[in-house]
Amino acid sequence: MLFLLMGNAKKNKYTIDADYTLPQLTGGANPCVTFHYTGLDGAVREWRVAVSRCALASADVLVTRLSRLLASGWRPDALPGRERGELLLAVLEDYANYVDEMGRLGSMRPKTVYDYNSRLLVLKEYAVRREKWLVSDFGVSYATRFLDWLVSFRKVGAVTRNNYLTWLSSLCTWMWERGIIADNFARRIRPLREPPKRRDAMSADELRRVCDWFAAHDRWMLLACRMEYYTMIRPGELVRLRLSDLDFEGRRVRCRAEWTKNRKDEWVALNASLVAELRGLGVDGMPRDWFLFGRHVRPGRRPADSQVFNRRWKAMRGEVGLPPSVQFYSLKDSGIRDLANAEGIIVARDQARHADVSTTNLYVKNTGVVHQEAKDFKGAM
Repeated sequence: MLFLLMGNAKKNKYTIDADYTLPQLTGGANPCVTFHYTGLDGAVREWRVAVSRCALASADVLVTRLSRLLASGWRPDALPGRERGELLLAVLEDYANYVDEMGRLGSMRPKTVYDYNSRLLVLKEYAVRREKWLVSDFGVSYATRFLDWLVSFRKVGAVTRNNYLTWLSSLCTWMWERGIIADNFARRIRPLREPPKRRDAMSADELRRVCDWFAAHDRWMLLACRMEYYTMIRPGELVRLRLSDLDFEGRRVRCRAEWTKNRKDEWVALNASLVAELRGLGVDGMPRDWFLFGRHVRPGRRPADSQVFNRRWKAMRGEVGLPPSVQFYSLKDSGIRDLANAEGIIVARDQARHADVSTTNLYVKNTGVVHQEAKDFKGAM
């Protein structure tokens, strides 16, 4: 099957009567090198490899290499003299289809599907650059060099590198369960030491300044801040709340299994001041199927994206003079800390929907403060 050349690409020695299109660089927020080819099953397929912003200057090298490979008879699902089952890229394509199906069935969150597919594109880029095509090449050394390449070539940090390692472990588990590899070798690779989180809990004075600013400029964003502080619902989950999830009489809010991180249906408390604020804004009289935070952080038929909170938060932070380490998510840190101090860590654990108190402890950081309570402690000795 012959393809027409895409875009305005000029013919060269790699385009003669081949069942593929010339690889081309597509721009945008997530640049990729893209081409089409006829697969072993006769279907026309699109294939992409990601190109990071810091690697755009070498994208032409990737295009040239792919063009030569395609001209030589190589395809992502075929290699002269090799069976399909031995090809790493063919296995990765099967894994991509599996991830998409898990997303369709609701077994993976949309964000997880997006993250996994994004990392898969990067692994494909590495495979093309290294010209390592076989599953037998895919082992501890291959994965470690891939992680090193992420750090040195794509300039990722320790956290992102470790996130890729976690993803590689899930990929290896999938391959092991299907008999493609002998074991999950990614578990033997050590993560890098990560720098401390650049997010700090807020002092009482900082919380007051935030409330005062939003009370004067945006009451709905003030509601979002107070919901984050008191209910500790993640921002990505907060935008999924519908008005039907609010139980005014029982003073609680439902976190639905279809959008929670732990895939469980749970309730958390609404304190009296939040209930009064919601009623004062007229939320109890609005359609029950509306989202609490729609466009412009107002109730509506369609949810806002979770970044809407961060955008408004950054505008406020510059006006109030808070440091970059004080983020919208810092409200959750602050809420957990204050609730744990006031009512005990078990209450804070359950309100934050943590599976174990050790997770809650991560939010209750040692501030280095010498507490007066410790000075006044008499004990039994």
